[in-house]
Amino acid sequence: MKKNFLIVLGIITITLICACSKSAAEADKYEQTYASEQTEATQEENETDESDQTEEVSSDSDENEESIERDRVEMEDKLKEVLETKAEITEEKIRLFEMDDFDNNGEYEAFALVGEEPEYDFDEEGIVAGDVWFINEKDATKLTDQYGMGFQCKDRVLDFGTTKYVIFADEYATGVMTYAFEVKGNNVEEAPFSKCGAVQVTDQEDDCFRIVDSSYDAEYDPELDSTLGHTWKSYYFFYDRDTDSVKEYGGSEITDEKAKELAGRDLAAECLKSDDKLESIYYRKNGIININYSRPGENGCISYLHRTWDIEKECYIDDYTEASDEEQAGTYLPALCPEIATY
Repeated sequence: MKKNFLIVLGIITITLICACSKSAAEADKYEQTYASEQTEATQEENETDESDQTEEVSSDSDENEESIERDRVEMEDKLKEVLETKAEITEEKIRLFEMDDFDNNGEYEAFALVGEEPEYDFDEEGIVAGDVWFINEKDATKLTDQYGMGFQCKDRVLDFGTTKYVIFADEYATGVMTYAFEVKGNNVEEAPFSKCGAVQVTDQEDDCFRIVDSSYDAEYDPELDSTLGHTWKSYYFFYDRDTDSVKEYGGSEITDEKAKELAGRDLAAECLKSDDKLESIYYRKNGIININYSRPGENGCISYLHRTWDIEKECYIDDYTEASDEEQAGTYLPALCPEIATY
């Protein structure tokens, strides 16, 4: 009897333990489920908050852009009014108007072409028979007195980061003369390389650019005692960050032996024919070697010629920097702008 009682008691105890264990497991499972649901709810709330914040930021950004655009339009209208008053013109005379913070000082300035549209047209953008003006909030200043056939109806910029030069090209029948301006606060200055030739803005690379010189130096005519024949020759310029200014790669005169050493070939011997005379050889620090020579002709005429060797490309190039084995007309000078040349 006692033995049966103990057996029954053991069964009851085991049952109770199992029941307690099952209840604890169910409780743990419930707590885990509850915690997971809470985490999901929190994540959804956070995602909703982030979405709301993103929408708010986007909305603020759009409003800020709209405000900036309104300010820009208002400033453009204001600068045009300054120009119209000073130049005594109507808005219809303004053929080109470019506004920007050209000197990065936080204030807008503008350049404008003011004049007429002539019947002739040498450029796809059109040209303007008029002049270039500079405008700020206080005043407007005429920068040019047109000598050519008209300015190309576009502005171009040589952008070196800390300094920008605004370029305007005056068209002539057989060439282009470019003006270059630098904005400094409320003032504008003409750059030292302005009116030296045709600035090739599209060639700007690694702080370098070219200016194509237009000259009449292909042949000497003894009857006129003058040189004739139109030539175009490239000169090379760079932005010097140590001085925050543009410099030219000036040509240092060297011997034919030195040229042979630099090029690894006898340039003079390759260029000159039997009756030719070597006039000069110039080496520039950008790896350009100009070989100038002359050739006697009939009745005392003298042709002036040159070839250019590019050390980096290891070939002869023409006056527009394309590879060419043809001799070119005219004579290279040590520098196009001697006042800013470095040798």
